[in-house]
Amino acid sequence: MSLSEQSRKVETKWDLVIRQLRENHRKIISKSHCEISVFNSLNKKEIKTMLILYLNDLKPALKKSSKLSEEIRIEGNKIFKLPNANLFEACFLYSLALKCCSEKGDFAFCHGNRAAALMKIGFNQVAMNDCYQALKYQHPDPFKIYERLCSLSHNSLEEMRKNLAGLEKHLKKSSKQSREIIQHYKIRLKAMEKEKYVNELPEVDNLLLECKDDVKVKQMINRDVGRYVVAQKAIAKHEKIFSELPFAFIPVHNHGVKKYFNSDCENCGLVNIWPFLCLECRMASYCSPKCCEDHQKIHKYECEGYKINLWFEIGIAHLSIRCLLVGFPSLLKKIQSFDHKEYKNKPEKIFKRILQICNEEHQNYFESSENSNNDFHDYAKVIGLVPNLFHCGTFPTKNMPYAVTAQMLTIYLRDRTSFFQDHITKEINILEKNSDWDLVVGALIMRHMGQLVSNGHAIVDFRQNVFTTEPLKLMVLRNQANGGGLHLLLKSQRVFTGIFPKVSMLNHSCSSNIRNVFEGKELTIFSNDNILKDGEIFNCYGPNCKLMSYREGQDTLRLNINH
Repeated sequence: MSLSEQSRKVETKWDLVIRQLRENHRKIISKSHCEISVFNSLNKKEIKTMLILYLNDLKPALKKSSKLSEEIRIEGNKIFKLPNANLFEACFLYSLALKCCSEKGDFAFCHGNRAAALMKIGFNQVAMNDCYQALKYQHPDPFKIYERLCSLSHNSLEEMRKNLAGLEKHLKKSSKQSREIIQHYKIRLKAMEKEKYVNELPEVDNLLLECKDDVKVKQMINRDVGRYVVAQKAIAKHEKIFSELPFAFIPVHNHGVKKYFNSDCENCGLVNIWPFLCLECRMASYCSPKCCEDHQKIHKYECEGYKINLWFEIGIAHLSIRCLLVGFPSLLKKIQSFDHKEYKNKPEKIFKRILQICNEEHQNYFESSENSNNDFHDYAKVIGLVPNLFHCGTFPTKNMPYAVTAQMLTIYLRDRTSFFQDHITKEINILEKNSDWDLVVGALIMRHMGQLVSNGHAIVDFRQNVFTTEPLKLMVLRNQANGGGLHLLLKSQRVFTGIFPKVSMLNHSCSSNIRNVFEGKELTIFSNDNILKDGEIFNCYGPNCKLMSYREGQDTLRLNINH
């Protein structure tokens, strides 16, 4: 089987649409460096009709069934009751049952059961969140849930008081055992008060963590190589250069790979989580109800896409729309500040002005956003990245899929979400036609797609390989670490794809002088060699051929060239 035949075998519906459009519209080329004119050239009725039909043809990604959810949950209960039960497996089944629920009331049972198993394993904070979710969805036995919450509230007087009040409210008056349980926790509360137990542990919001480093690098611009990065002072081997959080990131979508649920948080980037799912799509996963709530400002526009499996169809193009969703509110303020007499109802002129601002105001990508006077600073760094869409003043036909995908995603936002209604209010009147806003939004999505070709970064972390204690026994013998056993528990995997504007400023070299290290979603680069003052800093964009055999390296490079 040839390489082209193999690739066609795993084609998605979207791949087929792209192939068909390529065959029917080969002559669509724009002699412009501006995405908005390319996007406008594809604004044809037959193309839009085909894209609408594609979206309408996508089937629900998940079949929900109360009966199936109950069967899976009962299987989890059987495991939970076994002597020496594998509680990780029980928790996995409860999580799977959560995904299959068709009634909101089913959530209460699944969260309540998973809380009981997690308590035994020692995942107390997650168990507490599960209990609160069980109460939120009206668990039929709230006394039992409040009892679990009281048991978990040993670090907080406030939590203990609140949960004990809930326990008393739902007291089963005919039950002597229930009264004894309440008395037990009243005694514990008094002991905590007597000891003035105020060991409250504040939650850490990962989104508020700042990466503060001494500035060791600066951006340079050269006619031959464009923008590049050099050391502002000499950097020693293995020295930390700088850290950066992604502007936006998405989970890895492997189409055709059976995946029960994402085990990573789409909001804070925590991996190996017990998921709290979006109640609507059951596909987006979060490490806590708080992260789920915080991400709604983004997810509410992606939820429908999860329901119809759209993000799995288009893969990394999902990140292009995520970039838009994260940055568009700040961009909108900037657009509204433009002179209305000069820019009124001129979408192409507005888009060119946006690009000009990004190139003028943000020459130095390593300037801290704290020094900026506007909240558009961070999004401007992303928009200012080179899109890799144009060649010698033309838009090559081979890049047509980016424009078509942007067209489809704009139709999705317009027809399937409230994105435009939420953002384009009567006060935002610099463009009066919906079609003009479609041009600006579509051009931005298309630009981000072009940027991601070389600027998308794989975020790597350790994935828990098995949910069992057996590998631990193999790893630790007589309290000594047994070398070579770590792979039985953990496997390094790509978990997210993100965009890091500062790191993207580094040029490529197959012999890069840095290495990338991830801690959660934060990327830190370290020097691999001594770097002299004004010496250029290089990153390796693709697979590291130095880690492959000669033949593997040649095949990898050949494949990348063909793509």
